Amino acid sequence: MMIMRIGFIGLGQMGHAMATNLVEAGHEVTVWNRSPDKADALVERGATRAATPAEAAQGDVVMTMLADDAALEAVVYGDDGILGAPAVHVSHSTISVALAERLTADQNEAGGYVAAPVFGRPPAAAEAMLFVVAAGRDDLIARCEPALNAISQRVFRVGEAPSAANLVKLSGNFMIMAAVGISPTRNTRWLIASSAGSHRAIRSSRPAATTNSIAAAAAGGRPKTGAAT
Repeated sequence: MMIMRIGFIGLGQMGHAMATNLVEAGHEVTVWNRSPDKADALVERGATRAATPAEAAQGDVVMTMLADDAALEAVVYGDDGILGAPAVHVSHSTISVALAERLTADQNEAGGYVAAPVFGRPPAAAEAMLFVVAAGRDDLIARCEPALNAISQRVFRVGEAPSAANLVKLSGNFMIMAAVGISPTRNTRWLIASSAGSHRAIRSSRPAATTNSIAAAAAGGRPKTGAAT
C-alpha cells in the first residue's frame, strides 16, 4: 500500500472516524480542528496535531469534513487557510454547487481540488463503510485513491467537474429522504439555489444514474469492494 501524507480538517463525529481509519491504514496523518481537544484521541493513536489549517495542508492530500459552506470557506480563505497549499484538497462536505465551482477555480493553480462527498452515518464511517462520490481531474483522483479507499467501501466517480459530485450528493439526499418517508419540501428552494448554473456539471457526468445507484446502495448496504468507476 502507498503511504500518503494526509491532512484532515474537521473532527466531528464523521471526520474523527474517517481520520481514525486513515491512521489505522498506516498513513501519516496531520489533523486540525477548531476545538483542539477533539484531536487528542487521534494524536494518541499516532496522528500529528497541526497548529493551523495551512500546516495540515503541506502533505500530499488535505481532506476536509466540515458542516457547511461557511465552515469550509473559513478554512480555505480565512487566516492561515489552505488556499495555495501544495496538497490536493479533497472536500467531503455537503456544500453548494456554486462553492464547489469557486473552489475548483481558486485551487487549480496549487494542489488542485476534488469533491468527494460521502453517503453514510457515523457508524458506517467508523467501519470504513462509507460510499464516496468523487469528481475532479483524473490525475488528482488517482493520486487520492489510497486515502479514499481507506475510508470507504466504494468510490463512485462521476466526472471531471467537481461540482458534479455535490449535485449527486444533494440529489441523493432528497431520494433517501423520500425513501424513508420524510418530505424534502422545506429544502427544495435551497437545492434549486445550490444547483443554479450547474448545467456544466450535468453535461459532464452521469448524475441521475449514479444517484440512483448510490441511493440504493446506501439503503441496502454492500460488502466492501474498494474503488469503482
